[in-house]
Amino acid sequence: MIDDFDSRDETEETVVRFEQMLRQEEFFFFDVETYERIIEYYREREEYETALQACEMALSQYPFSNEIKFEKAQVLASLDEFEDALELIEQLEVLYPQDKDLIFLKGNVLYLCGQYTEAIESLEQALPFAQDKDEIYFRIGYVYAQSEEQMPQAISYFQKALRENIAHEAAALELAFCLDFIDDFAEGVRFYEEVINENPYAHYAWYNLGLLHANMEQYGQALQALSYAVLIQEDFAAAHYAMGHAYMNNSDYREAQQTYLLAIDHTPSPDPEMLCCLGAAYEKDQQYSPAIRYYNQALQLDPTYADAWFGVGACLFYQEKWFESLHFLRKTVTYNDDNDLYWLVLANAEYQIGNTVASFEAYMRASEINPTNPEVWLNWSLLCFEQGEEDKAVQLLSEGIEECPEEALLYYRMAAYLIDAGKYKQAFSFLENALTLDFDKHTVLFDFFTSLDVQKALFKIIDQYRQDHS
Repeated sequence: MIDDFDSRDETEETVVRFEQMLRQEEFFFFDVETYERIIEYYREREEYETALQACEMALSQYPFSNEIKFEKAQVLASLDEFEDALELIEQLEVLYPQDKDLIFLKGNVLYLCGQYTEAIESLEQALPFAQDKDEIYFRIGYVYAQSEEQMPQAISYFQKALRENIAHEAAALELAFCLDFIDDFAEGVRFYEEVINENPYAHYAWYNLGLLHANMEQYGQALQALSYAVLIQEDFAAAHYAMGHAYMNNSDYREAQQTYLLAIDHTPSPDPEMLCCLGAAYEKDQQYSPAIRYYNQALQLDPTYADAWFGVGACLFYQEKWFESLHFLRKTVTYNDDNDLYWLVLANAEYQIGNTVASFEAYMRASEINPTNPEVWLNWSLLCFEQGEEDKAVQLLSEGIEECPEEALLYYRMAAYLIDAGKYKQAFSFLENALTLDFDKHTVLFDFFTSLDVQKALFKIIDQYRQDHS
């Protein structure tokens, strides 16, 4: 670790000298390895123009350095100067026809050029002598995956990569994506079960199988597979974490809390996302104090993490601490302006303390981000309705129905507003549509109308509809 820090400090000192040389047009002598570190420093920061300057200066001193030429080819590819990059790569190929890194680079550049067939041919050249065949299989699969017609080939190569290295995370993710695309998760289940039959203690195979079942929303089977993964490898943090997600999707919040805690215990440096997942498990269980504690821990790691600000704000909101929640909810949207749920909860909180103008603006922003969220239209229209703006409420619901034509609750709410306005003929038309879309949700009307006479009249209409359509 000390050596790493020393190396980093040395590189930064060298970069300072290099930048001084650029500014003052002075000359410093650097050896090839130092130039490589300088170029890598700028590449890591995506400062490719400066990296190219460093390449040119290095080649002016070492015109025959193939290491610098290789670095320059990488920089040119990052600058989308593909023809120049390929020209340089082909020069190097003459000298190093079996260099794996060179072949990888050529394959990537050809892929970026859209020359997929040539990219695959280039990558396949590396297979006979490559030690890490999993990476080559993965890259070939990735190229195939760019074409819908070649998804089966992509799947085959991702599976080859996983047979070489079952822990290849990127290959597992891409395989799941391709299987989802062709709607054939069963092929993935078959593949992982085959791997497990060959090696029952392959904990990554159990883990990947669990993730696949989770993608299929088969959370019970996902938990079973993941439990084998952690049984084989007790400190398998990613599997504990995935189990937490599966428990959350099963609404089993207590178990989710325990598995998230295990994931955090086995993770050297938990990130804000993990802490927020744990906070959410407590929040869903209405244990707001520990939820807030974990959200605050996430904020200590990253004071700009929007989910953590939102988590605290939501916990306070659910406890009807409207004023306290506003500070956190407003902070949330300053760090992430593009999440409709954030704006929706903020709008509700603003409304609760009487800030109707701010609430209206927040609902408007939520509708712009995600007009297909029915909660936006239901809550926004209710604000207008309760403010005596019945026409505006009806107008908003009309927009909502246009955006979400299959959402029964919007039709029920529209029927309620029209009944309240005495427009019974229009109301019954919307009520019939609502009953057709989702009969069971008709009880929301009884929550809206507290008058027994109105409830009895509605019950008769709904009962008649049930008899007519039984």
